[in-house]
Amino acid sequence: MMPISLLEQRLKPAPARYDSFARGGASGCHERTRVGILQTLRDWIFSPDEARLQIFWLKGQAGTGKSAIAHTISEDCAAKGNLGASFFFSQDQADRMDGLRVFPTIAYQLADSIHGFRAPLVKALRDDRETYRSDLSTQLQELILIPLRIVIDSTPSPIVIVLDALNECEDSSHATDIVKHLANIASKLPNKCRLRVLITSRPGPDLEATMHAITSDKGVNSRSVGKVEGNSAVNLQVASLDDIQPPIIKEDIRTYLKASLQSKMPIVTDIEREQLLEIAQGLFIIASTIVRFLNDSHSPNTEDLKDRVTFLLSTPRAAGAPKPGARATSGTVPFSPLDLLYSDILQKVLSRWREKHLEKAAPEVIGAMVLLFNPLPAQSLDAPLQLAPNTVINALQPLYSVASVPSSDETNPTPLRLIHPSFSNFLTTPSRCTDASFLVNPTFQHARIALLCLDHMSETLSRDMCGIGSLPILNSDVTDLHHRLQVRIPPHLRYACFYRPLHLIRAKLSGYADRELVDAFGKFVRTKLLCWLEVMSLLDQLDTVVPLLQMIGRGLKSVNGLSETPEVVQDVQQFVTRFFNPISESAVDIYSSTLPLTPQYHLYNQYQFELTQPNASAVVRFGRETNWSQTGLQPRSSVMSVAFSPTGAYIAAVFSDESVQLWAHIGLALATLVDPSAPSRSKANLSDGHHPSAHSDRKTV
Repeated sequence: MMPISLLEQRLKPAPARYDSFARGGASGCHERTRVGILQTLRDWIFSPDEARLQIFWLKGQAGTGKSAIAHTISEDCAAKGNLGASFFFSQDQADRMDGLRVFPTIAYQLADSIHGFRAPLVKALRDDRETYRSDLSTQLQELILIPLRIVIDSTPSPIVIVLDALNECEDSSHATDIVKHLANIASKLPNKCRLRVLITSRPGPDLEATMHAITSDKGVNSRSVGKVEGNSAVNLQVASLDDIQPPIIKEDIRTYLKASLQSKMPIVTDIEREQLLEIAQGLFIIASTIVRFLNDSHSPNTEDLKDRVTFLLSTPRAAGAPKPGARATSGTVPFSPLDLLYSDILQKVLSRWREKHLEKAAPEVIGAMVLLFNPLPAQSLDAPLQLAPNTVINALQPLYSVASVPSSDETNPTPLRLIHPSFSNFLTTPSRCTDASFLVNPTFQHARIALLCLDHMSETLSRDMCGIGSLPILNSDVTDLHHRLQVRIPPHLRYACFYRPLHLIRAKLSGYADRELVDAFGKFVRTKLLCWLEVMSLLDQLDTVVPLLQMIGRGLKSVNGLSETPEVVQDVQQFVTRFFNPISESAVDIYSSTLPLTPQYHLYNQYQFELTQPNASAVVRFGRETNWSQTGLQPRSSVMSVAFSPTGAYIAAVFSDESVQLWAHIGLALATLVDPSAPSRSKANLSDGHHPSAHSDRKTV
């Protein structure tokens, strides 16, 4: 049986479970709050309804408490043994906003929560090790549906899956496709199956259309929704937190404030607490931000607490803001109460920055924290941002009410995280954040982060970073590779290797006036590109390289005066595609056996010094090509037929030696089927997007 750790390597699950460390200690609803909606959800989960699949869509505007409700339900179901899996999306973590990580993550959790599920899942991964990289439909079919059919007799009833904040999925088409594919498997589930899927999100037209399609008897097939089969096996319920009566919400928030501020009595009086309740304007995110603002662990004395209460109650509300208890109408800005609170907090923080002479460094620190694709510990950001030690944590500690900021003396530093995505949205939206001192310009900030990543990589990357040596060896055979990577590739360098290309892309190179970034990228390409490939191979991330380089290449085409940089980028794409199998299995092969085989072109010319090193193991003296072959993938023999998957991700070919071969578009050879008895006049087929076959004129497959 494959151990769970090896399963984790194969599936690469996101840290998105409700109780994941990556959620920074997020919690559920406070006791005695949200009683009505929680009871509705509990009744729905354990109802005797015979539908094999039930979906409950809980929608609501930002700050209404959807994630807390989803967390509470996940916690309840886990305690009862009914939680199959949970995926809490987050726009501040790349893994948790990637729709293609949802089904592999759910499958990984099901293998841990359902007895017997692991064995058929392992078989699926052994039959096709690239299933987790497939399209959503194939992932759901191979990783979840088929194993579920096999173990249905030993599964809990019902099985609950929670998908929180689906609107934070980076690709909105993936968000709707996840719902669509879940609905479409309903009729394929075993009769004994009772699957309950709780989805929370903000309202949106695409999700509205998809949910409407689920309830249609005939189904819907449109460009915006895609194919959703009408199916009586699906039962859909919808509830909106925005429809709950204001007095109920107000009473819940009153209960929360009373319990949370109990230890502050009598400094915070009953009258002041009621005034804070009015400031909350019916939004839990405002109430929880107020509580965190008052609970300043760095300044716990009574006078400071009283000052903070006075500050909140004396700061004038903007003219035109909704009156206490009033609902936002179509003519008001729905975020205005929250925006006012964020603005007030930032003004308070600004005075703290000035006291510590951080007013110049702090805005850049905030911009980095808001736009990083994955959070990092504060200690890992000082050097890449070219700041003095502890500058980041000193700048962010006053933001404790809107960000999770650890103390500077933690033995195992935890990553910095925003408490709620609304703060990030506030800082990057000019119409909401009207103070230029705090406004984050995403294009400029991405360019700045990309430049810092390039500088850091150029300074620190070197050949054989992990001390493996030059002798041929597979990555999997390297002793203590995980430990070596932890020591030699620290979090900030790992981040730069993973996400520097994405920051470059978001910086919109063609429109960036300053040549500094373009020149830094050119220097990196000329000196450190192979070192980067080596690290990506060791980290098992080489499959991400080609798509990223393709996007960067398209951006560079519109930039003038780049000398050979675009050609080298294209050359590296060819190199990775051609030699993907050997260099993904062995980072040493990049230098020892594949670089010597490259044509006498840009990549070879830039890095030919590597071949003159004492440990270079191969030199080609004669017959070197001057350019890459126009043949993208090396054939075994004459090609008889070629087929492409609908998404273009896979290529299948039939050869004259009676074999069928399947490749990923990045150059990875996935499988070879050989049938000596088959006739040579065959045609390749890949119509389902994943399973290659050859159909002969003798009616054999």
